[in-house]
Amino acid sequence: MAQNPEPGRQTLKRTAKFAPRVPYRYQKLHKAAMTTCSKAPDDQPSLGYLSPQEVVCINQYIELMVVPQSRPAPLDMLAAGEKHEGLKTEEESTGLSSIGIEDFFTPRPGEQQAAKILVALGVAGVGKTTLVHKLVHDWAAGKISRRFAFVFLFQFQELNLMEEELSLARLIAEKHKHLKQGTVKEILQRPVSVLFIFDGLDQYKHSLDFSLPCSDPDRAVPIPSLVASLMSGMLLSGSSVLLTARPAADLSGAKVDRYVEVLGFRDLQRRAYFDQFFKDTQLAARAFQQVEKSDSLYTLCYNPFFCWMVCSVLKKETDALECRLETISQLLSNFVACLVSARARGEGAPRDLFLKLGRMAYHGMCNGLRVFPLEQLAAFELPSVPASPLLSAFVQREASGEHAVVTFLHPVIQEFLVACSCFLEPSGNIGEVLEKLSSRDRQAEFLDLFLAGLSCPSVRRPLETLLGEFESEPLQKTLSWLKFSPQQAQRSWSREQYLRHFRLLYESQSESLIQEVFGKPASLSATYARISLLDSSAIAYIAGRCGDLENLQLSYSRLTENVTRQLLQAFSCSQNIKLSHCQISAESCTHLASALRSGKTTDLDLTYNSSLGDLGAKRLSVGLKDPNCKLRTLRMGSCGLTAESCADLASALGSGSSELRELELRGNDLEDEGLIRLSAGLRDPGCKLQALRLDMCELTGECGQALASALRASHSALRTLHLEKNELGDTGMKCLTTALEDPNCKLEHLFLHDCCLTTACCEGLVAALRSKACRLTELDLSVNELHDSGMSQLCGVLRHHNCKLEKLRLARCELTSGCCEELAAVLCCRSSRLRELELGVNELKDEGAKVLWEALKDPLCKLERLGMELTNLTDACVGELATALSLNRSLTYIELKNNTLTDASVPTIIKMIQDSPTLQKINVRYNEFSEEALMEMDNSGCDIEY
Repeated sequence: MAQNPEPGRQTLKRTAKFAPRVPYRYQKLHKAAMTTCSKAPDDQPSLGYLSPQEVVCINQYIELMVVPQSRPAPLDMLAAGEKHEGLKTEEESTGLSSIGIEDFFTPRPGEQQAAKILVALGVAGVGKTTLVHKLVHDWAAGKISRRFAFVFLFQFQELNLMEEELSLARLIAEKHKHLKQGTVKEILQRPVSVLFIFDGLDQYKHSLDFSLPCSDPDRAVPIPSLVASLMSGMLLSGSSVLLTARPAADLSGAKVDRYVEVLGFRDLQRRAYFDQFFKDTQLAARAFQQVEKSDSLYTLCYNPFFCWMVCSVLKKETDALECRLETISQLLSNFVACLVSARARGEGAPRDLFLKLGRMAYHGMCNGLRVFPLEQLAAFELPSVPASPLLSAFVQREASGEHAVVTFLHPVIQEFLVACSCFLEPSGNIGEVLEKLSSRDRQAEFLDLFLAGLSCPSVRRPLETLLGEFESEPLQKTLSWLKFSPQQAQRSWSREQYLRHFRLLYESQSESLIQEVFGKPASLSATYARISLLDSSAIAYIAGRCGDLENLQLSYSRLTENVTRQLLQAFSCSQNIKLSHCQISAESCTHLASALRSGKTTDLDLTYNSSLGDLGAKRLSVGLKDPNCKLRTLRMGSCGLTAESCADLASALGSGSSELRELELRGNDLEDEGLIRLSAGLRDPGCKLQALRLDMCELTGECGQALASALRASHSALRTLHLEKNELGDTGMKCLTTALEDPNCKLEHLFLHDCCLTTACCEGLVAALRSKACRLTELDLSVNELHDSGMSQLCGVLRHHNCKLEKLRLARCELTSGCCEELAAVLCCRSSRLRELELGVNELKDEGAKVLWEALKDPLCKLERLGMELTNLTDACVGELATALSLNRSLTYIELKNNTLTDASVPTIIKMIQDSPTLQKINVRYNEFSEEALMEMDNSGCDIEY
């Protein structure tokens, strides 16, 4: 026989649908009570502080940015500021818009029903409580959420004072005294018309308890279970719940229908806050401009609490423009000094209070405490909050009586007080604090930044004026920690830790410390990192204090346009800049072009930034044409360029002022039209280019004439040309070989790997190599169908006294052992200049190899490097190779990888390298060796790559 459900749930199910409406007078009474503005208590901080309720009541509310969110990973305040910057771009590209509070519980497109359980996440001080009060105020005014007859707001800080077990009905009656418990029970008969709001889970001293569910609104249970039961849908099913928390809140037991994230102020709202605070538009504008100069502070002004601190400091100064605010430490130092100046009168020496308050703050930080029982003040020998105006500037008291609690005004204030207290006594806990900061279990977001900042005399001066001088011993320990922490950061795999060290040095504002840490010549590296605006400010500052940077390596780190702009100072003083795989946009190239005008940068690597495009190349070309630009090497491989960019690049090359010597454009769809345009720049008398990479640029033989024309120009300086993986064919090759015969052509290195060449091109090539005018010393013809017949033609010219080739690559050219006799003759020829020969991936086999081995014995052989990968070699040829190498006087490296050598050859291979007078290294990887054979080679002491 089925059991009856719990009495409370049965009653609700029966009555919810047919329950009569609660008389309107109760709703009117409740709305009136919810809109009553209570004055902030006297123990609130000064400096124009308004409580969230006051902000709403006096119509000072500024719209906050709220975005939909799947369950996010925990974010700290700095990360949330960085997310703000990313959302600016997303708003522009996707039309992402903020969610209004009126839409919190309305169905989204594609949803069948409205959300019931909603969680609003946001970091401390971002405005969650103010948002909640605005929602309640607008509901009570009849502007939004009219489907809710009753909205009940609970602050977790207040719930800290309620230790006894309560029913839901009694909890509501306790909080909202204007409603009797009987009336509350009547209200709860229609749960669909009720909204519960629980604000500030992070300030609750208990965890929500999902293990003891309750479904009866009249049953008394602990409050953590009561709230959890509402969040899980067990209690008062059909009602709606809004809970606010910080991103790290554990809500794994809740049945959340929707998460939203409160992100604070956008740009316009930040300015609106300044206007409201200063009430003088001119002064507000000047203060806002001052903050905009510091990306660190401006980024943090997404957070209303930081906005309040900044405005408080700037308003305190007689002239906002004279106040130097660049770092977070400078802000907190000035802000706390303002609070002390305003509240310390008549309290004696504030140093002692600061020291004790810092100890309590440190105790809370180490133990994860955000809420302190009132008796905790006495434990740290602190006065009561009402009795000490100075103390009440930093902590807030909730309610009164034996269960009262205190909280710090904001976590950043708590951490700053910890940092201050470390320097207020000579034998303090600085060593313990620094050790905690070095551990992976970080419990503070700003503490290390504050310690670094307060080590700077100018940063701590406002506090020392009021608290007395900081102790020298903890200051020296902090400076030592700052000097040696980069070594630990460099050893770490964590890029975040390395970037953090940059921020610490930025906070220290110490040029001498930075120069001591990085030395001369200085190099900065932050690869594979998420570089934020705050990071870029730090990097730019450090670069400026180092003077000239030899290397700035930021590859594989996403650089937004704002980040690139902020790095301008770093770019401007760097000799070599590496920015490959950085998702650099065309807009960023404006800042790079500006940096090039400084005349310091000689090497710029922008490869694999496909979003750069033609517009980016156009903007960069402006910098290249500047008379001050000293850039000699520019790499723009795979940057999304087309033929359109080539006209701008050609213009830069021929500008006369360009110092460019090497240009890489590989992997761009330039096509023949692009090369034709580029050739115009190459032909210009002002062009100084010596090396050009055009591999994989969709070129064909149609561009050959234009390229040949550029090579034949009397002033041409081009010595290296890469054309790999383009379908030039024999037609294009004919144009090139004709140019090689021209006395004006200075080409020395030509790379034609996989260019659709055949035997037919060899006749023209031979004629060019035989020409006295040809200067070619390096030629790559790999992956072309030359065959033995083509090789035969080449061998004839390789013996000619005019042929200057020293390096020849013929990998995968369809060669067989039939060409080896003639090739061996070349190696033995007195006039041959060959030093390197690549023959891999050809069917030479042992038969052909042995012919070549014989040539190695010849005293006239000058070969230094020989490549024989994947040529079907077996153990049968190894003995003769060993004999040849024992007589050879030139070979230093031989590659035998990807063949079928076995363990039987290993002793001979080891002896080969031991007995050879010149062989330094041999590569036998990917052969058929056993583990024992590999170990034998490893133990031989020879340089054998296996």
